[in-house]
Amino acid sequence: MAKRAEMRRRARQQSQPSSLPYFMIGGIIALVLLTVVAVVVVRQNNPTTSTTASSSALPNPEVPRIPVADADARLGQPGVVFLDVRSAQEYGDSHIKGVVNIPLPEIPTRFSELSKDAEIIAYCT
Repeated sequence: MAKRAEMRRRARQQSQPSSLPYFMIGGIIALVLLTVVAVVVVRQNNPTTSTTASSSALPNPEVPRIPVADADARLGQPGVVFLDVRSAQEYGDSHIKGVVNIPLPEIPTRFSELSKDAEIIAYCT
């Protein structure tokens, strides 16, 4: 009788599926979800700063932007005006030679000082 009971016990153990594969699949799915969430969080906290960055990451997205290298190539060209919009003190501390300084708060009252026909490249750093 003991032999039969042992055989039944072994048969029941063999017929019951192991839960290990289910835990492995669940763990893999959880790992993939955590990775996706981490990537999304990192991208939201570190928006790209390239000229092709999404418009939601930039203030005034309707204003065209140019790369620094393109701006540097235009410096000194006829018909191009560089506009430094920092305060007079910041401008006095250091600035690019030959640029116009109109602090940002003064632009509405001093905008007429700029040529209407010129390409205006504004910067603040």
